[in-house]
Amino acid sequence: MKAGFNSGGYRRLNFAALPPNQQKIVRMMTKGSYVYEHRLVAAEAIGRPLTKHQFVHHKDGVRSNNILSNLVIMSRGQHACLTRLERWLRKPVTCFTEDGTPYQAHMTVEFVYEVSQ
Repeated sequence: MKAGFNSGGYRRLNFAALPPNQQKIVRMMTKGSYVYEHRLVAAEAIGRPLTKHQFVHHKDGVRSNNILSNLVIMSRGQHACLTRLERWLRKPVTCFTEDGTPYQAHMTVEFVYEVSQ
């Protein structure tokens, strides 16, 4: 199957190289010659095409990790809010030891993904 990546790091699949059962789902989601792999994986999992209002979030933030357990379907607003929160939490924070020596600390957070539509 012919695949490539866009400039944002998302894996794109060539429509013509997909098997017929996947082409049917993809054709209902896009008119183009490519589909993003994470959207196809999510659509197959729910048994129907995604709408243009449904976004697929990568839990680990790695856009090429398209295994189903790493993907969550959500609305645009939910995705925007979650992405902002994750970016904010990943920022390093300057902390100080008891003797006043500065160091960078990073927060580690595990999200529980419970999205209601």
